[in-house]
Amino acid sequence: MTLMDVRAESFDRALELSQLGRFNVFLVCTAGIVLADVYLETTTMNFVLPVSQCDLHWTQTERNLLGAVSYIGIIVSAHGWGSLADSIGRKKVLAPTLIIFSVSGAASVILVYLGEFHCQKLRDKSIMFSCFVMSVFSLVSPLVAWGILNGDWWFDIPWLGVRYTPWRLFMVVCATPGLISGFLILIFPESPKYLLSNNQEKEAIKVLQSIFSTNTRKDKCLYPVRSLISDSDSIECDIEKLGLKNVMAVMWNRTKPLFSKNYIRDTTIFCTLQFVLYSSNFGMFVFFPDIIPN
Repeated sequence: MTLMDVRAESFDRALELSQLGRFNVFLVCTAGIVLADVYLETTTMNFVLPVSQCDLHWTQTERNLLGAVSYIGIIVSAHGWGSLADSIGRKKVLAPTLIIFSVSGAASVILVYLGEFHCQKLRDKSIMFSCFVMSVFSLVSPLVAWGILNGDWWFDIPWLGVRYTPWRLFMVVCATPGLISGFLILIFPESPKYLLSNNQEKEAIKVLQSIFSTNTRKDKCLYPVRSLISDSDSIECDIEKLGLKNVMAVMWNRTKPLFSKNYIRDTTIFCTLQFVLYSSNFGMFVFFPDIIPN
């Protein structure tokens, strides 16, 4: 190895040198499945509520609460998932929540995880394509609901005291993408950006070498970067060091810069746009339980 082979590069340039290939395509598709789990988690109940009425005899209040509970969960927990991911790692949050709990609150982390594997000029495109994968699921899910929920069959499970009907099968089917994506996340490494920001430069370079090897089918030792120039955007693992009693303080310290004089305008614009987009997108599903029976 010559002196010219030993290179120190910025993180963005190091990502660019790992090249674009199979690893990125697989990651984008996996991120799309995670986002699809978000979509299914927030819309499944709106398909299920009308057909489960005969079995469970919901009151109107119960139906309203069940239709809104997934949105409430995402709003309440998303900030906490983000802080936890900054403290212990993106992968350590994503995989367990999707596999064990099959919850999509941690999906607030997936776009960060996806973006940190792509250089700046490819980051927005990778997120766009992952959203396209989610859109495919959003088109297919009503067809799946129509195919399953129109079934006229049932069987009893005596040891559970449950009558298994099509709507229960539909809920299992809708939980499947979250389970699959959780196991797929286990295949991927931790975010190299996270590793670098936590002073794990060697581990970050190993991840980049692995990406380079997967994309180019060349030996890892041919990856030209041997050292990374860390930027100022560092992450401190406060939660692990300070303990649970200081979690809220850590979260607030990370959040309050968004409301400072320098960022309050951008924060307000971004939050308003997100509110309008998500209200128009997911808001219509809130009315489904009352529209479908009529």
